Amino acid sequence: NPPAKTRQETSSSHHSVLQLLCPWPSQELEATLPSKSLPSCTQTTTRSTTTSRAFFASYPVTPQMWPCTSPIACTLSRPSNRKRSTQPCCRSLTTAPSRAVDFAGNADRVRQEVNAWVEEVTRSKIRDLLAPGTVDASTSLILVNAIYFKGLWDSQFKPSATKPEDFHLTPQTSKTVDMMHQKGDFKMGHCSDLKVTALEIPYKGNKMSMIILLPEDLEGLSVLEEHLTAPKLSGLLGGMNVTPDVNLRLPKFKLEQSIGLKDVLMTMGVKDFFTSLADLSGINATGDLYASDVIHKAFVEVNEEGTEAAAATAVPMMFGCAIFPEVVNFYADHPFMFLIHSHDPDVVLFMGS
Repeated sequence: NPPAKTRQETSSSHHSVLQLLCPWPSQELEATLPSKSLPSCTQTTTRSTTTSRAFFASYPVTPQMWPCTSPIACTLSRPSNRKRSTQPCCRSLTTAPSRAVDFAGNADRVRQEVNAWVEEVTRSKIRDLLAPGTVDASTSLILVNAIYFKGLWDSQFKPSATKPEDFHLTPQTSKTVDMMHQKGDFKMGHCSDLKVTALEIPYKGNKMSMIILLPEDLEGLSVLEEHLTAPKLSGLLGGMNVTPDVNLRLPKFKLEQSIGLKDVLMTMGVKDFFTSLADLSGINATGDLYASDVIHKAFVEVNEEGTEAAAATAVPMMFGCAIFPEVVNFYADHPFMFLIHSHDPDVVLFMGS
């Protein structure tokens, strides 16, 4: 399962749950999370939630496409010092019921209930999101987002064509992987600035696809991760054209990762959010509410049939276009980036490398 060290992200999971906090005063979150091109953090949150609901409602249960689900749940403590606007606000921004619980008397039971809910939503792919000790009597609020997707390739890889091949981690190091093979017509694009070639593999129904971003250089992934921006990605995807007779090689892989995002967010400048200096007075009348951590867990599996992916995030709170030659070889035999992308609306559900 290449590569030896992997990094996974989801733009629709931890970003969604952190955006829930934007309607409440938090200059740090407002400065860090929303796009500068959008009018305000509150509008960004409302738009994101509306788009999310419309998107997931558009995927019925069919033999070809499992349901895409992305509910957001809000679990609140019972004390009366929360502002009355908290629960209605949670209801307007979440897609799963919010409810009051007794953290002081049943903290671990609440933790287990949250984990059970996430496990159900992600079809048992994400288990034990909240570890023992992450929820205790001082917890006042938990925001949870879980996303699940399972799609079949529009043109599946033949299992008989899969064979062991080398995946190059560095110029000196490689490992043997199960490499899938397929020849067909695929949308492709190239960005000379990023030194990357993109290839799109559609899922049945043609509403979604996986995008493989393959650096030209064997060790080019870190450069791609550092310099890839939303405008550059949008330009790359918009400039893709159908290329015939592509020889595609793609490794089977399964990635699982569980991380705390507190250090990452603090590096980005979100620091007061995790201390008593946090200004979340819109949630709590006493103004002493702050986050203890942001916990993210993800799962992605790619094989001959298609892709299965899931992710969950919890916030416990405490007091270019190119013309290719006639025959093209696209060999993903060195570190690459991948996206699971919806075409309408234009949403990146999963992103990893």
